[in-house]
Amino acid sequence: MTHDFGRSRRVSPFHVGLAGTLAIMLAGLTGCGYNLPLLARPAATAAPQAVATRRAKESHKDAEPTAKAETRSRHGKAGHAGVPRNEPPHDTSLRGQLAEARERTALLPPDSYWPYHIATLCVALDSIDAAQVALNQSLAHDPGYAPALALVSKLDYAAGRYDDAIAVLETARMAAQRNSKDLAPELLAGLALHYDAAGRPADAREALASVPASEHKAADAAAAAIALRHADRVAGAGLAEAAVHDSPNSAACQNNAGIARLQAGDVKAARMAFHKAIALDPRLAGPYYNLAILEKYYTMDDAAALSWFAQYRALSNDDPDGLAQVLGHGEQKDLAEGSKP
Repeated sequence: MTHDFGRSRRVSPFHVGLAGTLAIMLAGLTGCGYNLPLLARPAATAAPQAVATRRAKESHKDAEPTAKAETRSRHGKAGHAGVPRNEPPHDTSLRGQLAEARERTALLPPDSYWPYHIATLCVALDSIDAAQVALNQSLAHDPGYAPALALVSKLDYAAGRYDDAIAVLETARMAAQRNSKDLAPELLAGLALHYDAAGRPADAREALASVPASEHKAADAAAAAIALRHADRVAGAGLAEAAVHDSPNSAACQNNAGIARLQAGDVKAARMAFHKAIALDPRLAGPYYNLAILEKYYTMDDAAALSWFAQYRALSNDDPDGLAQVLGHGEQKDLAEGSKP
């Protein structure tokens, strides 16, 4: 499978669902959502149809394959005597579950699942450093353990540690190839996103080309996000529509489809896609930014644009195209100071 993108370094003016795209793909392995990119405003001298897409930071939650991956990992080995692995936790709070998971880890023979499970709980509790420690333990036992690799990929992407993720994923890939295998398609697609974010589009193309044609769903979402990021309208539109067809309940895919439709001049369809993305995942920041762009530059409704941007600011301080200044510096200064990092 080949995808043509990244040959031009033009960056579009939208918030692309790259992180979200990564989340869509990796959620199939981890059950944890990723968040990919936003849009950006068109250049002051550009016609409305010249709008394109930006870098990656927002994403996917297709968790059924995840549940299967975790079930295989959890029950693939016999449980230690007296410590049934599928016993429900006595304390349903996250901290209670974390304490119980750590107790079980101390009693059970070393494996990859329990440290990974601890990492997912730590992420839910916003204890990222503790999650990293647990993930290192999981991968020390099995460097190819896909759920842990997926979560490492997500955390590194969110932190901008693209080269770190590439090193981990390529190490796992080489180990798999020694056994005549390859990484899971979702991990290959995630690797492509990391390569692209690190400014290595040729390597990103190679990673996507390694995804079997039968697993195109995993590659289409990533390829669409990358194409949109590079303002490749023709490739981006087709891939974005294919991805949203395959994953209609993915907020990141809906966001990226909205970008492609707006680039094509279909404001109504773009608005519907952005609204659908928000309905699916209200915490995904990109669609709010993109709606602000849509209202500011396509419908000329400054009040609506300001409203959408204010909602975006409650989720993110990132403003690559200076919408705060365009929409009113004084009002947005207060919003930025009270918003989340």
